[in-house]
Amino acid sequence: MTEPNTPSCSGGTDARRTVGLRLAGLLLFAATLLFCLLLLEFAGRAYIARITEKMPVDFTAYQTDFIHQYDGKLGWAMRPNLDVSLPTYRLTTNSQGLRNKEIRQAKGQVRIVALGDSRTFGEGADNEHTWPALLEKKLNEYKPGLFEVINAGVSGYNAFQGLRYLETRGMELKPNLVISAFGVNEWGKVEPGGAGWLEWEDLSSQWGIEALLRGAIKGCAAMVSPPPFGPREFRMSPGEYVDALNCMQKLCRRQGAAFSVLYLPSVPEIGITDIFAVRWLSEGIAGYCSAAYWDATEAIPAPPDAYYVDPFHFNASGNELIADHLFEKITTGPLF
Repeated sequence: MTEPNTPSCSGGTDARRTVGLRLAGLLLFAATLLFCLLLLEFAGRAYIARITEKMPVDFTAYQTDFIHQYDGKLGWAMRPNLDVSLPTYRLTTNSQGLRNKEIRQAKGQVRIVALGDSRTFGEGADNEHTWPALLEKKLNEYKPGLFEVINAGVSGYNAFQGLRYLETRGMELKPNLVISAFGVNEWGKVEPGGAGWLEWEDLSSQWGIEALLRGAIKGCAAMVSPPPFGPREFRMSPGEYVDALNCMQKLCRRQGAAFSVLYLPSVPEIGITDIFAVRWLSEGIAGYCSAAYWDATEAIPAPPDAYYVDPFHFNASGNELIADHLFEKITTGPLF
């Protein structure tokens, strides 16, 4: 008589052992993958720190600077609602961080936005003695209450930041005229491997792995198609300067605003016949962009020392001359 088959315990044990081995393998794989990802993330963080050191924005400086603060779109901006006394002048800002009164509600006034660096900001002069403030005063004496001039100048700014400001905030002000006064801070030297303004980006918000991947893609692209003019030498090249102002002019044209390139001279340029290269470039850009070109060099008499606080920045008397020059251009030209 045949005995009935009895289930074997060894088959179930083998199945459980196989499942356990597979699970252990998966856990080991996951742990290895996690370790590699963490390693790559740490490497990416080190890469971000190294690249950030060569960026044209000092991210840490604005943690202690009581006048400026870090701005993810502009690099830096002035803090709002300031009222501070500096060694040679008093500085106040409005709720938008501009060296200006609070912006009036739009009620048909002619609004002028002045873009620029520390010379437009008014380094060395009180708020009411900057050229944008003096220009507004003169225009409103000419036609009371009709004009509003907004000082959007910030120390250290260049044409790239002026363009970014115009793109992100300036055009929201609905200007009738935009005056661009740059041409100094663009030409800062770049250390080998350093970044220009067009390469600037805030990497602090990226994952380390993401930054590594982006860097690898950029590196491969540079190997396939190297820069035609060699390594970057300046924070902005002359061509990038031209492009920035051309983009400003296009933004203004789309909104029906006039655009002007203003050249502000340094002390060595007054009373000489030679013309600095940046002055030639500024005039050429204005012609290329079909923009008005206003050269304040012709408004400053020689010797110029009585109109400057240093070789680049104007005192109240120098700003008065610039405002007079612009008043004449605005009230006699076919801008409006």
